[in-house]
Amino acid sequence: MTKSDKAVEIYRKALELEVQGRKFYLKAGAKARDQPGQKLFAMLADDELVHFQRIEKIFNSLNKGEKFSLDVKTMPQKHPEIREIFAQLALANKDKIKPQASDLDAVEVGLDLENRSINLYAGAVPLASGQLEKEFLEQMVKEETFHHTALSDLKFFLTNPQSWYIEHEKHTLEGV
Repeated sequence: MTKSDKAVEIYRKALELEVQGRKFYLKAGAKARDQPGQKLFAMLADDELVHFQRIEKIFNSLNKGEKFSLDVKTMPQKHPEIREIFAQLALANKDKIKPQASDLDAVEVGLDLENRSINLYAGAVPLASGQLEKEFLEQMVKEETFHHTALSDLKFFLTNPQSWYIEHEKHTLEGV
């Protein structure tokens, strides 16, 4: 298998993961019982669509035998504030939210999906055909890691809401 064939295969797998992630997050958002969870899953679903569109462009160009040409500096950054939005919603709705253990199952699946994406992109970095592709893959690792962190925060919220509120209210007060 040539280096080009390996790249095409990596991006084919990435497309599958992004589609799987988007479908899952849309479904999880529809089932989530609280607004912060719904909002987080919706934003993650939107991000997975952006990732799919980027990767589809790369995949199609590589299949045509073209060189990697997507510059990470031109890529729109979708939701850099996911964790902050989640925290704001949770704090604003503190008295209305009753974390549900059933939502924890969705978070666990999401964490697994993000880990698989991180591993795929990180594993592809050494195989990059040039600096542009290396920067793209590193950016994808960062974005998927950010998703993982946001889901970890939601998991903390669902498993220990009292501690989550204490920690986040403390950060809010420290910023004053």
